[in-house]
Amino acid sequence: MARRLRGREVTHWIQAEAEGRWLRYNQYLNINESNYLIGPGCRSRPPRLARHPYAKVLIGLGKMNFEFNSATGSFTDVAYGGGVDIK
Repeated sequence: MARRLRGREVTHWIQAEAEGRWLRYNQYLNINESNYLIGPGCRSRPPRLARHPYAKVLIGLGKMNFEFNSATGSFTDVAYGGGVDIK
C-alpha cells in the first residue's frame, strides 16, 4: 500500500518526522543548546478506534555552548520514543 510522498506520508504506516529544539538557558552566561533531528515514524491506524499508537526514531545534530564560551561542541543525537494518540 505504498503511496507517493505527499507532505510527510511515505506509506500508510511509515511517515517522515522532523524536530528542532532550541534551549537558551542563561544568555548572560551564554549557555545554549540546539538540536535538529529527522527520521522515520510508524503509526498504526486501527479502524473505528479512538487510540492510535506510534513510535519514532530520530537522528541528527546537536550543538552546545557552555558558560562564558569555555567549551563548545557538535554531537550526534539519537532520540526514540512512542506513545498513544487519543482522539
